[in-house]
Amino acid sequence: MPFAILIGVIVFIFEFVPQIGAYISGFIGVLFAATQGWEVALIYAIFVSLVQGVLDAQVLAPRILGHAVGLHPVVSLFAMLIFGSLFGLLGAILAIPIAGVASVFVYASWNAWRESHPEQFPEEKKEEEKQGVDAPEVGIVET
Repeated sequence: MPFAILIGVIVFIFEFVPQIGAYISGFIGVLFAATQGWEVALIYAIFVSLVQGVLDAQVLAPRILGHAVGLHPVVSLFAMLIFGSLFGLLGAILAIPIAGVASVFVYASWNAWRESHPEQFPEEKKEEEKQGVDAPEVGIVET
């Protein structure tokens, strides 16, 4: 394969572009492979570009990014899809951090609502009564 190190650098750079970076670097790799004949280009296209593009961009990247930020992979995939559609490449790049910040606010609001309105969550009261958990207050003992 000609220019293998150059192709490796191109793949490394384009991996930072979510969703489409693998396809762009794969296309550039196919162009380099085409200089060696159509058979080499076809093998490169099938076994490198498609596997890399589908496996990496569509399966692994949402799982890794979502796990790092604390999002479910489906949520991270939809966030990248929606923000990429609305705001283009910049939206796709910033989709996971924005979704992570939004999820923190949603969870904090939900927990604050549950604490301020316990009458709307009777199943939690029943579980507390079943367990009979009255945790002793732990504080600093003054002497």
